[in-house]
Amino acid sequence: IDQSMTAQEQKTRQLNQSNEDLEKEIAESIVTSPDTGGEKFLIGLSIEGKHNAILIDHSASMTHDTVLEVIKYKIGSPSARRSAPKWVRAKKALKWMIDRLPEESTAVVIGFAAQAKVLGGVNQFSRKDARKITDVITALEGLDPLGGTNLQAAFELAMQQSPRPTDYYLITDGLPTKGGKGAPKCERNGTVTANCRRDLLTHAANKVLAGIGAASVNVVLLPLEGDWDASYRFWGMTLRNGGMVISPAQGWP
Repeated sequence: IDQSMTAQEQKTRQLNQSNEDLEKEIAESIVTSPDTGGEKFLIGLSIEGKHNAILIDHSASMTHDTVLEVIKYKIGSPSARRSAPKWVRAKKALKWMIDRLPEESTAVVIGFAAQAKVLGGVNQFSRKDARKITDVITALEGLDPLGGTNLQAAFELAMQQSPRPTDYYLITDGLPTKGGKGAPKCERNGTVTANCRRDLLTHAANKVLAGIGAASVNVVLLPLEGDWDASYRFWGMTLRNGGMVISPAQGWP
């Protein structure tokens, strides 16, 4: 009986330990957001690269999910665009990523619309670099979501960083509308067709995947009305190097 009780006690202790480990794992995957006043959980995405490049799209369509509202924001004030609901979500997603950086990792944040730039002039920072992170966030808050989307420029700038990124995290809402060197010239009278946008992504993806080596590309997609095949196209781009596409629920982050 004593031996049987001892074995049972060991099983109980193991079970309790397993439960504690599971609770700890869940707790570490929960982000408390002071902006929303609650805990938010994003399944599937983790920031785990050694050198990370976070690319945030601040084109006009990043203001809202519907085309009509995007047009309203385009002709509105810069302050209205900076507080637009979709753009606020995008900024929170970027801050979430910075907060999830591994202790020994570094990151660079690149903002892009028709052109791309390193935010805050900070080429590399870690979670311990409070001053550099403040500079990045200040630059982020100063961005005006306006203009086209040049995905090629964003990745080309990221690939110029030293050390070269091992992982890429893209926050965007759809297919590009502009391209860089060698890209298809298909804009007509200020408009870009759906087929042209697909060609621009294909061109950018081919250049990116040829230049990044084994680095993975991950996409946080905040969908735009009418851009129905963006998730499929980005999925094809990320799949080649083991990345993923995440399209978070409206309430996240």
